[in-house]
Amino acid sequence: MSKGRTKSVTFPYVWEADESQGLRTYYLTVSTNYAKPLGIELPDMYTSFRLFVNNKLLAQSGRVSESEINAAPEWKPQTVALPLEKELNLKLEISNHHHAKGGVKNPIIIGDWDFLKSKQVNADIATWLLITVLIVMGLGINVYFWWSDMPASALYFSFLCLVWATRVGFSELYIIPSFFGDITWTWVIHIEYLSLFLAIALGLKFMQSIYPLDSQNTIIWVFVAVIAAFVASVSILKPVYFTSWLNLYLSVAALSLVYMIYIVARAVAFARYGATYSVFAVLAGLGAFSYNLMAYQGLFDFNPFMYNISYLINFVLLAFAMFYQRSKRADYRNAPDVLTFDDYNKVEK
Repeated sequence: MSKGRTKSVTFPYVWEADESQGLRTYYLTVSTNYAKPLGIELPDMYTSFRLFVNNKLLAQSGRVSESEINAAPEWKPQTVALPLEKELNLKLEISNHHHAKGGVKNPIIIGDWDFLKSKQVNADIATWLLITVLIVMGLGINVYFWWSDMPASALYFSFLCLVWATRVGFSELYIIPSFFGDITWTWVIHIEYLSLFLAIALGLKFMQSIYPLDSQNTIIWVFVAVIAAFVASVSILKPVYFTSWLNLYLSVAALSLVYMIYIVARAVAFARYGATYSVFAVLAGLGAFSYNLMAYQGLFDFNPFMYNISYLINFVLLAFAMFYQRSKRADYRNAPDVLTFDDYNKVEK
């Protein structure tokens, strides 16, 4: 319940677009006879919050204030233990002056402390595992192919791994900013958005490099030009402005993924060597992207463990597809699907 202009709301609750800036306070009383310790799972909120339980500060992210000058945005998801009392009076303060949205888009969960803590640990492990694997793959492939006449596909894949590892650390759980603590929210949100754009562009160029006969150079460069415009807008504008275009960014990302599916479908149709691995890789990537998008729209709760494991499978399968394309068999299995006059003369001879 918001104080001031009092009304009941249902969480998660994103503020109206014309009232997305300011400070609001919510109250909730929880009565329980649960014998074991309880915990509360707090997601990132737009863009700072303080939680008081029985008049004691229990959790905080950023600095809450009615004015933009005194407010400090921060995204720091956290799971904390609740006091073992039969009645819990919760007061949640949320302020936003830096993002196009205000409020909270993910649910706040109260449950068994041991379960919630275990859930957080598993999510952190999956996130760090994905970051580590991506960095090892990116650097390892770069070093390996650097000494063996590195093809464009290896270069694109190497940078794609490193860029996505960066995005994983600066989105969803925001595990790198939470771990180091000295990275400002402005840097975090810029890295989050820019890494998404770069990953889309690198993904398109990578798929084109391993299946050049199944992609159109013009279409690829149209996508790259649009993404370059996004990069410029995010680099120049304040977060409160460029975050309002998130649906546009996600639409372009979805279209680029559809085009990558088309490229892989053609590769399978013409029996390109190793294309099967790309099919399963794209399916894993499509599943993870769709899962993240639907969770963002509030259709269900976001599970970081499943999300990160899906992308881990995606990148491993893409690596297999790339190595198959580097093999000697790929030369004759990836012949053009159109018979040229020169090809005809070779057959005749």
